[in-house]
Amino acid sequence: MPIGDQAHSPSENQLEHIIKEQFEAPVKCLLKEGHTISAAKLILSGIDLMGYLTLPDGRQKVDDRAFKKWTRNYLNMVKSGRLDPEEIWQTRCDLLHAHGYRDHAEDKPLRCIVFSELSTPPAYEYSNEIDFVLVPIEEFLQEFLSGARRCKSNLYGEENKSSRTQTRLEHVQYMRREYVTLDGHRITLDGVPVTIDWHFRHLRHRPGEDS
Repeated sequence: MPIGDQAHSPSENQLEHIIKEQFEAPVKCLLKEGHTISAAKLILSGIDLMGYLTLPDGRQKVDDRAFKKWTRNYLNMVKSGRLDPEEIWQTRCDLLHAHGYRDHAEDKPLRCIVFSELSTPPAYEYSNEIDFVLVPIEEFLQEFLSGARRCKSNLYGEENKSSRTQTRLEHVQYMRREYVTLDGHRITLDGVPVTIDWHFRHLRHRPGEDS
């Protein structure tokens, strides 16, 4: 029984597959079920991934500098001044690590980003205790996807960047989902296409480490 969707070659297609299958598809599933915060967490982790891929040679860890630089370069919400990179970074830390607990000592006051499932969030009265900005989660997703794909093109636009990107993708764990086919037609069970999930983990040993 043949399996559709042959494996991607080590190329720009591999990163496109990760963007689509690790972020775009699952975020849309989460939003369909009303899981706005979980969707936001996944998008923010996607920015982490893209920040990692754009790190210069000699750096291996995404920090606030890499994260904020990526948002400045690829998110129109930031370029237009609508959101501040520091606000997105703080939101990322809140949601991925502390689940809403804000503990920072920046010189400037930061607004809390509140993600909404509404395309046009309602206006709220300003509070002296906490300032916040409402961001439609669907718009935030499209901002990330658009930025990620522009970034992908830049990463593979130069040979040295392409090689570095592929090396770093070896560290990324991801899943492939393939449809099972017979004579070119998808096999279904109770009307649902049958799929096979492939889990990959690429580990690169540093010089001097045992294999």
